[in-house]
Amino acid sequence: MFDKFLKKHKFKEPKNQAVFTCLHIIKENKPILYVKHDDEGDWQFLCRENHTTEDARIIALQEIIDIDPSVSKVSNLKCGQTAVRERKESKWNLLWGTFMTKDEFIKL
Repeated sequence: MFDKFLKKHKFKEPKNQAVFTCLHIIKENKPILYVKHDDEGDWQFLCRENHTTEDARIIALQEIIDIDPSVSKVSNLKCGQTAVRERKESKWNLLWGTFMTKDEFIKL
């Protein structure tokens, strides 16, 4: 139980940073399969369902980390970059078309 308090926060944003997610993740426990650090610096943590504006939710970054600690593995995404995975157990992959150096990609 206390492990989450001992782990280092890996995002540069504070734990109370507002982030975008969807109803499917919060209410239906769908896995986070899509993470985008958009051009404005906002974070989006989404499933692979079709989304409408009514599905959007805003919660604290720490709440997302509590839902799925593995999102910390993509905490180094720069603005404009997106990472995806097939299943919750899968490795994160950078989407083509987003810039990342080889060393940064290896850290994913």
